[in-house]
Amino acid sequence: MKDYVGIYAFLDRCPWWGMVITVYVATDFVIHILREQQEGLGYQVAYSAKIGDAFLLCDLFIATAIIKRNNFLLPNWLMISWVHYVIILASFLTGVIIDRLTLKIRSGKLADIYHDVIIAPMLLYFAITLTPVVFIGGTKIEKNFAICFVFLWFVLVVYDILTDRMNQRRFLNRRGFKLW
Repeated sequence: MKDYVGIYAFLDRCPWWGMVITVYVATDFVIHILREQQEGLGYQVAYSAKIGDAFLLCDLFIATAIIKRNNFLLPNWLMISWVHYVIILASFLTGVIIDRLTLKIRSGKLADIYHDVIIAPMLLYFAITLTPVVFIGGTKIEKNFAICFVFLWFVLVVYDILTDRMNQRRFLNRRGFKLW
């Protein structure tokens, strides 16, 4: 058995279908349930969240395939447990800061808070820890797809900002949807 720590250990040991279910439930499923319970409608109209997060998760799947396929050496600092704890904490604090700075211009509902302090930090942790996996152990096509997926997510973030989809509640209200 490989001596992985942090997300590497989870991805190495978890079957691919278990990861798909876990990530889907933790992201899209929970957001829809929270919004339906608190706002009367389960929704996700920001392309960067609905489609873009899926692009980022494709990078997670690429990294998982690499981890399961190879017994390559990651930099020593990425194989230390406390480094992963620091990255998780920094990612979480980044999400909390973004949440506090932007929540008033959005809905302020639990689903937005959940996205900011759970989903976004999780994706940031994945980005920080899995980028080296892709660029050290990935094939040329895996690296190209990983870069393409991040670029597509970024394009969707810019589009959402330019079309006011980032404030999803306001976007829906302007189109006649009345939420609680």
